[in-house]
Amino acid sequence: MMNTVQMINDPAMTFPYHTQRRIHKVSGRHHSSYQQRSMQRRQHILIFTAVTLFLLIACVLIGSNFIGSSNTQANNTKEIYKYYTSIEVQEGDSLWSIADRYITADYPDREAYMQELAALNNLSDTTIHSGSYLTVPYYSDIEK
Repeated sequence: MMNTVQMINDPAMTFPYHTQRRIHKVSGRHHSSYQQRSMQRRQHILIFTAVTLFLLIACVLIGSNFIGSSNTQANNTKEIYKYYTSIEVQEGDSLWSIADRYITADYPDREAYMQELAALNNLSDTTIHSGSYLTVPYYSDIEK
């Protein structure tokens, strides 16, 4: 004979032992606590999803704002080109006076400009003579 389990509520109903399932009686108090926890869990998931979505949208908007502003700044700036010209040294000119005349804001100071003048013209010192020619760098936003 096969093992059977008899149900408490219905003595006439019998089930084979291997198909028996445990039946839990859930009291009203435990069942409502489970529902509350389940509802709180859903609320937490919903809040987490909303906050994550908000942060994602904020990051996209901020990132696109930076990209847009960098494009605007790039369009507003002009390209600067470096050119060279040859000048004749006049009576009374010195490397300092020529540097003062041709220096632009692209150089940190007059010394840096004078060093470039000396390097361009193969000068070993700051002595120059009237009637000689010097190559002088300058910058312009006009392409030539």
